[in-house]
Amino acid sequence: KDILPAGQFDNEYYSGGGEWNYEVQTASGEDVLAYDASRVDDVYYYEAQRKVIEFPEHIESFNPHTGKVINGFEDLDGCDYNAAYCCFAQDRQANDNNGNCNTPYDYNCVDKDPADNANICYVDHTRSARSSHVDSGFSIFGDLKTGKENIEGPVHCHGFTWPDNALHQDNVYKGNLLFYVSMYDHMTQRGYVRNIPGSPMGACAENMA
Repeated sequence: KDILPAGQFDNEYYSGGGEWNYEVQTASGEDVLAYDASRVDDVYYYEAQRKVIEFPEHIESFNPHTGKVINGFEDLDGCDYNAAYCCFAQDRQANDNNGNCNTPYDYNCVDKDPADNANICYVDHTRSARSSHVDSGFSIFGDLKTGKENIEGPVHCHGFTWPDNALHQDNVYKGNLLFYVSMYDHMTQRGYVRNIPGSPMGACAENMA
């Protein structure tokens, strides 16, 4: 399976789909995240700490506007805010001191939650149509009658930024940081997966909500 540079597997992953996001370990020992995603550890130890990982600007779910003509101008690189982040809605791994997935998996790791550090208020579906496959519309995560917010349940988000200077280390290694945040630290180490409905799991900031 591709990790970076990306193919269809990564496109689905950053959308919040695919087996790494959907599957949960069974009591019989199938779909174990540490085994199924073992290549992430290989990339972390043998590639991510030794060379530059390409930032996936060409993944439509992550950065749908690269190369597109918008208002008469071609968007050459996307990520116009110089920021990207991931938001995770589910915990699928027990015994890692993160989230509330526990064993036995068949009973205590069904639709379990990550540690909550974010409040999702609104999602504009037009910003992420390439990943959600919904052309327009919006979702409001709040009670319009009472004005109560934070009713969406636990959500865990983590983002990062980089400067315009293409030679700055934060810009050069932004692909490495994305890999660390999305696949290594939050998925394999914590078990955090899945996306907020209507939004990608991870993308350029302007395409996330």
